[in-house]
Amino acid sequence: MHVPLRSSLALASLVGTVALAAACAEDELLAGRAFGGAPGPGVKWTGGPGEPGAPTTAAVGARRLTKAEYAATLRTLIAPEAPVALEQLAVDEGVPFDNDIALQHASGVLVEGADAIAEAVAAWVMTQPAVKARLYGCQPTGAKDAACFRTFVERFGRRAFRRPLTEAEITSLLPLHAASVEDNAFDSGAALALRAMLSHPSLLYRFEAGASVDAAGEVTLTAFEIAARLSFLLQGTTPDDALLDAAAKGELEELAPRTAAAERLLGTPEAKAHLQRFHAMWLGYSRLTESEALARSMRAESDALVGATLFEGSRDYAELFRSPKTWLDGALATHYGLPAPSAAGGAWVETKAPERRGILSHGAVLSYGSKNGDTSPTRRGIFIRTRLMCQAIPPPPPTVNADQGPKGATPNACKTDRYKEHASGSCAGCHQSIDPVGFGLERYDALGRYRTHDDGRPECAVSGQGELSGASGGGAFQGPAALGELVLNSGKFEECVAEKLYTFALGRELRPEDFAMIKKIGPAFAGDGRHFVTLVRELVSDYTFTHRREEK
Repeated sequence: MHVPLRSSLALASLVGTVALAAACAEDELLAGRAFGGAPGPGVKWTGGPGEPGAPTTAAVGARRLTKAEYAATLRTLIAPEAPVALEQLAVDEGVPFDNDIALQHASGVLVEGADAIAEAVAAWVMTQPAVKARLYGCQPTGAKDAACFRTFVERFGRRAFRRPLTEAEITSLLPLHAASVEDNAFDSGAALALRAMLSHPSLLYRFEAGASVDAAGEVTLTAFEIAARLSFLLQGTTPDDALLDAAAKGELEELAPRTAAAERLLGTPEAKAHLQRFHAMWLGYSRLTESEALARSMRAESDALVGATLFEGSRDYAELFRSPKTWLDGALATHYGLPAPSAAGGAWVETKAPERRGILSHGAVLSYGSKNGDTSPTRRGIFIRTRLMCQAIPPPPPTVNADQGPKGATPNACKTDRYKEHASGSCAGCHQSIDPVGFGLERYDALGRYRTHDDGRPECAVSGQGELSGASGGGAFQGPAALGELVLNSGKFEECVAEKLYTFALGRELRPEDFAMIKKIGPAFAGDGRHFVTLVRELVSDYTFTHRREEK
């Protein structure tokens, strides 16, 4: 497609604006200035942030879409089959979640990468008549149809920016129609406008300028900002038309319609996939290499159990750690040394062996924290205490190489003997609380296979005996199922699940003032049969979900 000089310059100007705005966007928002927002009437609520015991409104800044959110957003906006190549974007860092605001920085790489992706997607759309017609929302009468061009910009822009465009934003895009006139092809200008919108800061970032800000710096979100919070929390993508329509009517400002909208979103395939991904990041198996067949089988096993626990009936979340059923295909069954399932593509299998019960026995989870090709009791213990019990483990002293395991008294010492080094010295206190937890999982190698001795060392028997100390109901255990029971009964688990979900929702580490929310939704989760949907319902129905505080 030929792009004339005048339109090329107009696009270059727009891209330059994108780069500048992306670099300054967070400063604009944090300074309290609206960034292209559409003010709304604000949220109606019968309580107030000052009521005794009420959670404190969280401080949240501008948030860039993660690579996964950007890809999902483009496919939601365009088509599931749209070609979205993300190699040009930087990897999203963060442990365990990839949406940590503190690590999201505007850069030339982001601007150039997003523009290249947008250009490729826009070019593809112009080759797809059905997709193009749906996005336009009108039938152009010819290349000079300015009314249809404006309809396209307004209609698609609302979905792309997650709110109605301002008149200034519409006006900034309309000059690209000149390419349609000069080429005598409506698609020429439309492709440029589509490219500009798909790489615009209002798509790449989630700005919450709000409807109003009080003297204390508390921002009341607009209905469209609430819609974005709902959609990205529950589906990992941009709001659909139904959610935007509800926002336009002011429905999301009311509690009942907002929780109903959350329930609707939870019933979609996108929500299932997104919350499976949340668990994969939380439980450490999102990093599995999808290009490897065994890794895909492992991921499928854990995704299936998460999906069944969250979305099939009203199940106790504890089933994630207790279930005797697991999803196996032939390759994973062979890997575990279990009989192959009857179905070629995989099937639910009820395992009689006690060593295969719950997600802690999955190869996907057990593969986390390996060191130099072998298991690390220390890293596994840290994983259990930090990810499932939300306990803080101090980092090792700077003089200690955490990547170097204990050497032992002799070169050929068995692992249990080598780890006795951790029983003395300045690090002993921490290791006494974490190493015994990891040793309770030692009968599983770095790929989750059951074993009774160190790899390649039949003389080094593995007892699999562990201990979870310092928690209510803690004590000795052997294997993942027993450990799962201790974690479930530790008195820390429900609030830890709430803490991880709230961390994911905010896109940052929690601060002391955030824990009032955890103290609210954690017990509600525990008191309602540990149904995961209860956590979501409590979160989206709270005053804090529709408000934020200005960052200091």
